[in-house]
Amino acid sequence: MNIELRFATSFTINDSIDDKYLSHGQLNTPYGTLCMICNGFGDSRGGVLASSIAFEIIRRIVTSIPGRSAEKLLNSAIREANKAIYKNASSNMNIHKTGCELIALLIDTDEMQNALICRVGSSRLYRIWDDNITQITKGHYRFTEKAEQRLADGEGSRSHSENRVQVCSIGIREEIEPEIRKIFVQENDRYIICTRGVTDHISDTEIAQLYEANAQKYADNILQCAGNHGSRNNPVVQIIDINSSSESGREKNKELTTSNQRNRSE
Repeated sequence: MNIELRFATSFTINDSIDDKYLSHGQLNTPYGTLCMICNGFGDSRGGVLASSIAFEIIRRIVTSIPGRSAEKLLNSAIREANKAIYKNASSNMNIHKTGCELIALLIDTDEMQNALICRVGSSRLYRIWDDNITQITKGHYRFTEKAEQRLADGEGSRSHSENRVQVCSIGIREEIEPEIRKIFVQENDRYIICTRGVTDHISDTEIAQLYEANAQKYADNILQCAGNHGSRNNPVVQIIDINSSSESGREKNKELTTSNQRNRSE
């Protein structure tokens, strides 16, 4: 059975420097459709460069170098992006401890079986099916020593971003091991990929309670809720609905164009 992907994206639309940290979009590749968010962090210039470098290197490799397995190609692309960002930061004294997180979902629209999750960092993927929400990914972080002590004393919260230290991201270390694994997808699945700017501020339960059949309205509701809870840290949401299609999924996706909507570094 061929499948049709329907997309919705929601993100902040103000003039703050944080808006420039994000590169995201849906890419039509020889392996299917890749939905990807690169979320930069660190100083303003470094965050912009890290997210845009990662997005462009991965886009170039996965859209123009067929012949290898999708999993190996994505692994190589992410590692190359990591080396480029790390080298850039190492040679520029004005950029300190900058990098980016990555969350991506690759879906073959001709074969509704396995999809690939690609992740470095704490951005998340959720699956909704039959009114149930499941968090597919876990965070790449550890708790600070002070936070661990507060938790041991029965104080504090594991969900609060100040309690956590990122231990895996693109560009911070010379070598990384991205998380790439297969998940089973089926008709009527809905997937949500989102950054820490969302999940640091609203719970999984709240995300489920905000559910709307209309994907764009659902994405907007999630982002608005995160904003109401004080999010200013690059919140972005992508929603992917999987539906049966009488036409070839790849034919339906020919009109998808590379979208790097958040790379406004000029």
